[in-house]
Amino acid sequence: YLIESLGETMGREALYQDLISRMKMCFGVENYFLLAVAAVFAVVSAIQGFSYLYSKRKIDFYVGMPVKRSRRFLTIWMNGVIIYLLPSLAGTLLGFLIAAGNGLMTTEILKESILAFGLMLCVYLGVYHLTILSVMLTGNVIITCFGTAVFFLYEFAVRILITGYQDMFYKTFVYQDDMVIPLLSPFAIYAKYVMKYKEGIANGLLTAVSLLGFAAVVGFAAYVCYLKRPGEAAGKALAFKAPQPFIKIMIAIPVTLLAGYVVADVVGFDPLRGQGGIGFVLFSMVIVLFVICCLIQVIYEFDIKGIFHGKRHILICAVVVSAVF
Repeated sequence: YLIESLGETMGREALYQDLISRMKMCFGVENYFLLAVAAVFAVVSAIQGFSYLYSKRKIDFYVGMPVKRSRRFLTIWMNGVIIYLLPSLAGTLLGFLIAAGNGLMTTEILKESILAFGLMLCVYLGVYHLTILSVMLTGNVIITCFGTAVFFLYEFAVRILITGYQDMFYKTFVYQDDMVIPLLSPFAIYAKYVMKYKEGIANGLLTAVSLLGFAAVVGFAAYVCYLKRPGEAAGKALAFKAPQPFIKIMIAIPVTLLAGYVVADVVGFDPLRGQGGIGFVLFSMVIVLFVICCLIQVIYEFDIKGIFHGKRHILICAVVVSAVF
C-alpha cells in the first residue's frame, strides 16, 4: 500500500521508518509493559527471597548455619537481582539479534535500548528494596503485601486528597497535573523522565542517579531493619513495636479525611456556596476514624480485644483530622 501510494523509494523508506518507530516502542523507555514486568519481578523476588522470616522454624534453621547475617542478606539480595538481570539481558540481546537480522539495528535504537535497560534496572532496584523493607517491617506475607501497597500508593493518595480538599475549600484553587505526582516513588521518577523524553529535554543520567539514590537509601534502611529484626517477630503483623502507633496514625488520618471527602461529594456539601449539611460529613468521619483505628489495633494484636486498646491514638488522630479539616 505504501509503495503504491508513495512510490517505490518513498514507500520503502516510510515502511522502514515505521518499523524503526515500532522497534523504539519495543526496546525504548516508553515500553510500560516491561516496566510492569520489572516491578512484579521485584516484588515477588523480595518476598520469596526473605520469606523464611515468616517462619520461626526456618529462622532457627538459618540462624543455626555458620553464616553471618550480613553475608546471608547479601546472598539473598544478589539472587533477587540476578533473577531479573539475566533474563532481561538475554531478552534484550536476543532482540538486538532479531533487529540486526532484519536490517533494523541502528545506532539510535541501540542507544535507546541500553538507556531503557539501565533505567528499568534502576526502577527494579527501587521497587525491590522498598518491598524488602516492607518484609523487614512485617511478620507475615499478607501484611507484607498490604505494607508494600501502602509504600507505593501512600504519597500519591495523600496528594490527591490534599488537592481534593483544596478544590473544595479554596475559591482561587487551580488544579495542575504535577500536584498529584509523588516525589518519593521510582515509578514517578521514571514517568517524569518519559514525559520529558517526549519533549526532548530528558536527562537520563540525572534520572538514573535519582533512582539509584532512592534505591540506596531504602536498601540501607531495609538492611538496618534486617540486622535489628527480632526472631520472635515471625507470624506477627509488625516486626517492631515502636513504629506501630506512628503507622496506625499515619494510615488513619488520610482514610478518615477521605471518608469525609467522599461523603461530602455524595450529600452535596459545598462550603464555598454554603450548600449541603456538614453534619453528615463530620458524623461519617467520626465513625470511620473509630473503626479504622480499632481495626488496625486488632490486626496488630491478632485479637478482637484490641478494639479496647490504643484509645489515645484515636484522640491524636481526631485532633489532627479536625485541624486539617
